[in-house]
Amino acid sequence: MNDKTQPAPVATSAAVENSPYTASPDSSSSKSYDDRPRRDDRPRDNDRPRDFDRPRRDDRPRDNDKPRDFDRPQRDDRPRDNDRPRGAEGALIELDRDIMKLLVRRATLLSRIRGGKDHAGTPAAAQAEKSIRTAWEEGSLAFSKDPRFTRDLFALLQEIKVLAKDDLDGRGSFHLAPARQAIEGTATGPASSNAALMWMTLAAASPASMFADTRLTLSSVLFTDVILGACNTLKHMGINIEHAPTGNGIGSITVSPGTGFALKDTGIHTGDSPLLLYLMAFFSAGATGTCRFTGGPAMKNTDLAGLRHTLPLLGARLAHVIPHSQGLPAMMECSGIIPEEVEIPGDLPLEGVCALLLAPLVWNTPVTLNLAHLPASVATAALAKVSPLHRESGAQVTAYGPTVRFTPGPLALPATPCLPLEPTLAAYLLAIPAFAKGKATLTGQWPEHSPQAIQAAILLEWAGLTLDITAESITASHAEPSPAPLPALEISPALAPLFFAIAAHKKFQGSFTFPELISFERESDIALAQDFLPRLGLQLNLDTFEIILAEKKEAWVSPDAFWSMALALSSYTAPGLNLVNPKTVTTIFPPFWAMYNALPTLANPAPPREQLKETAQAKPARRRIMTE
Repeated sequence: MNDKTQPAPVATSAAVENSPYTASPDSSSSKSYDDRPRRDDRPRDNDRPRDFDRPRRDDRPRDNDKPRDFDRPQRDDRPRDNDRPRGAEGALIELDRDIMKLLVRRATLLSRIRGGKDHAGTPAAAQAEKSIRTAWEEGSLAFSKDPRFTRDLFALLQEIKVLAKDDLDGRGSFHLAPARQAIEGTATGPASSNAALMWMTLAAASPASMFADTRLTLSSVLFTDVILGACNTLKHMGINIEHAPTGNGIGSITVSPGTGFALKDTGIHTGDSPLLLYLMAFFSAGATGTCRFTGGPAMKNTDLAGLRHTLPLLGARLAHVIPHSQGLPAMMECSGIIPEEVEIPGDLPLEGVCALLLAPLVWNTPVTLNLAHLPASVATAALAKVSPLHRESGAQVTAYGPTVRFTPGPLALPATPCLPLEPTLAAYLLAIPAFAKGKATLTGQWPEHSPQAIQAAILLEWAGLTLDITAESITASHAEPSPAPLPALEISPALAPLFFAIAAHKKFQGSFTFPELISFERESDIALAQDFLPRLGLQLNLDTFEIILAEKKEAWVSPDAFWSMALALSSYTAPGLNLVNPKTVTTIFPPFWAMYNALPTLANPAPPREQLKETAQAKPARRRIMTE
């Protein structure tokens, strides 16, 4: 037989005894494998001891018996798909939601490109926005053949800002709760920022021979973003200018004499101020050279057709850097040759007309400006703003109907020019007695001939106030007799919020009828009023133009500073109002909230505590002298 087919050997007893799985008889280790309990001998599950009695499945609480912190809607209570709009309507609703999400994402990415700020100051950010605009112009041909529409749409997209979560639900909003007492007191009125900007630029562009003193000083200037940006721009151009704050956004500005503007490939940043752009452009037109203008987002979307049409009449031209763009950035070339007669185009805005009426003072050449093509309201408002500067600087200006003649001659800029009050800002302070009663006095020169000052005075008298105007102050007092009727009036965007705040107050006080002869320069003010009035518990009926009672809404995100101040006044009429973005006011009127919180006493705001500490630390310490 073959060895491979032999059976395996059987283990003997000796082998079993020597197996490693069997312990020796004298060993003290565990039991052998054969001594282990059988399966039937092991303890059952029911016999095992338990540390706790776990409830059986049948004893556990049902879902209906569990306590709930909130009542979650049952499946039957949730909206079904049948309740949602279907077809084209439902598809458009879903598509609009997707578009909103994309807009939020786009605004977030754009803020990253701009460095988290509203102003894109770096060359890399400017180049990135140029690339974005160029790509938009190329891609927009796929959905529209109207270039103007696509540019306007792009401008709107560039202005979108994402609200924070706290702003959406109203948390962290500013609670408007002034003391409900009659006000009394005297405070320094808000000075005109436009007048301050014109004096600053005129002094910076004037040589030392035009100064009556060693320097020009402006007092009680509102340190707005525009003013501070203008100071930085003039410093960058080599102008010796200093600004010293006195607290709560107010301070003084000093301009020392220099050599004027020298344009040699100069870069000028104008921020978001159209007036600063026009001043720089027209003042520079009298020199020879080139310069590049840049600005903030607002100036990038501003149509500069009026400036582009006017500069060739002055021997200069403007070229936009971005193709098919109407705003900044732009390049300007100047020949320095000013003709003797210039007809101002009719599309030049008010800021441009004011700058052009001021620029001949530094051109040092005879020139006649013809204002016949301008709207009468624009020409009148521009002359009212610039004429005080002509008088105080000693300029030889003669007006013959629509023409204004400038004759070169020695000028003497005053050491401390007088800044008139800003009527639109002062009107919101003077209107407080109409809501809280009492009397308010603002020191400063009230510009009686300004169209906005006339319009503000009409609204204040319609609110039931009596105005007392002197050469150095204006006082508004609450009057018990019936107020004056409101005449035919076209209300400017800055005073439209004040009109609706007064109208709402009249509605709560008694019967109110919407004036029939009232119109608004900006049609969007009606839409903004429809969002403003529900915060007070009112509603504007567009069919009958009546203000009716409605349900009061929650905190409001104001579109601009004037609507924010109107809501602050309305807190006397409808208590418990909340403003989400109070910083909109500080951009143009920094001390407003400090004065508002100090009511019912109207007074100049005190300097902040940090400034008081710095002043105290600046005082020299007393020395103790020991004698024997």
